[in-house]
Amino acid sequence: TKKVTAPTSKSDIVKLYNTAAATASSKKPGYKKSTNTVLSNLQMGALSSISAVRDAIGGFLGEGSSSSTVSKGKFDGNSLVKSSLKAGDVSSASCTLSSDGKYYNVKITVVNETNPKKGSSALGRFTKDYKDIDEIKEGLKEVGASVDTMTVKTTEVTINAKIDAKNNRFVSLSHNINMKAEMGGVKYTFIKVNKASASLETNVEYSDFKY
Repeated sequence: TKKVTAPTSKSDIVKLYNTAAATASSKKPGYKKSTNTVLSNLQMGALSSISAVRDAIGGFLGEGSSSSTVSKGKFDGNSLVKSSLKAGDVSSASCTLSSDGKYYNVKITVVNETNPKKGSSALGRFTKDYKDIDEIKEGLKEVGASVDTMTVKTTEVTINAKIDAKNNRFVSLSHNINMKAEMGGVKYTFIKVNKASASLETNVEYSDFKY
């Protein structure tokens, strides 16, 4: 049998992660997923005293928790994305082999970016568990609020995966997404705030994979 070695280059580690995501996409395993988004450092002047606005902003920034169990064969590509990450999307990557040689432990740090769109940004190439700028603006519109300008920046994004070295199957997986949202000229009813900002941290955990 061929001795398993852990990949060392950024491109090989990204390829390993993409292969594990593609394997999940084709084999359609069952798994458990939990998502938790916490909003902090919300600064929005006069609007902060209106709880409806606080709730609305939390809502369309994706605040809250959810958990689900995906049964085997039900893989939909939204809950767990078939990744198309590129080496250039990644600022650092490491991979170690477990002491028994059975598992790869992968850690990938994704580059920070501004207004990451779904599908066409580093973040959007491996997850849909965040609100992009179009969705946030849509959410604002739904509650009758508006913004003149909006910027969402990722501040730290990491992927941690445990992958079976024998068959490239995920054993466990987590995504940690930190962002800062800045809004200018926020209007709601008769109140207008020049600047509003918030930090967001989203933790996504996948476990209990059944292939």
